Amino acid sequence: MTTLLTRGLDAAFLDALEKATDEAGWWRDVLLHPDLFVAVRRNYLNVYHRGASVFLIELRQGRLVPKTHVKYLVRQRQSYAGLEADGAFALDPAQVLWTRYEGPATLKEIVRAAASLAGPEKSGLHPLLMASPNVVDVEIALAMEAASEAGGASSMLEDEPSFSLSSSAAGRRVDRLDVAVLAKDDIGFSIVFHEAKHFTNAELRARADRAPPVADQMQRYRKTLSHHAEALAQSYLAVCVGLLRIDAMRQRVRSAASDAPAASSLSPTVAELVAAGRSPRIDLVPRLLVFGFDAAQRDDPAWKAHRDRLEKEFGLIVRAIGNTRGRVAAAFG
Repeated sequence: MTTLLTRGLDAAFLDALEKATDEAGWWRDVLLHPDLFVAVRRNYLNVYHRGASVFLIELRQGRLVPKTHVKYLVRQRQSYAGLEADGAFALDPAQVLWTRYEGPATLKEIVRAAASLAGPEKSGLHPLLMASPNVVDVEIALAMEAASEAGGASSMLEDEPSFSLSSSAAGRRVDRLDVAVLAKDDIGFSIVFHEAKHFTNAELRARADRAPPVADQMQRYRKTLSHHAEALAQSYLAVCVGLLRIDAMRQRVRSAASDAPAASSLSPTVAELVAAGRSPRIDLVPRLLVFGFDAAQRDDPAWKAHRDRLEKEFGLIVRAIGNTRGRVAAAFG
């Protein structure tokens, strides 16, 4: 039996966020920070910077509880610890790690620590996310199970690998789509998924007698999206409801901080979908976004041959974007 984890925030969670918005503290600091992406999960939130979840926020007994990995609590300062004769390092843990949340300065260093650990693929993708108001989800984990005895393959959607649908991960492959965007056309609203690859990623290329790994990856995504299209559509309506409420909180605190009205961080399409109250359809064909190259690399005959295979032989929709640094225009159509 296939189980699907839906996404969305219940009324109690949203009420707790509203209350925290009007109080000085970590949530208000998150809303004020210009370079964080808040993702709605299954009654919890992830706060991302460059692909790193700097906060995972849950509601426990009516109280919001944020968690962060200890590696993001390392203070970003250069210092040395001497090794004593007894084998102990001479250091004060309070000088090495943040042991208390001390306001925006703490959040700033958590973000700096996350940035220092991010690889080129996540670092390059992040500016595209922040410049695209129609992005409604990131880091979408898709778990593919091995064929069952009854025949056929089953699949399931997860929010995070640590939030498993079953007690055993045996026989399961967890892939992760990078981006989901909300689009609107003459037919209506749709959710379009994107897989992002840096230009140097070897999965984009293969010998002429072999399929590049990304082609198999995208085919797996298509099968999973097709299998769960209806449930995913319902889930993303709930996601947009949550995002709209959070965006209103963000505008409120930013307006108060600047004494001027703050603009929405979301595309108007999100509000239109929520007002319509209709689940978006799921586009079953994920897009491949390739970035991180210059003009010479773009025009290289070897790369052109690889891209030609991806598009014509394997039927992938490829969108190529060069340098992402300082991106301000929306990257996802």
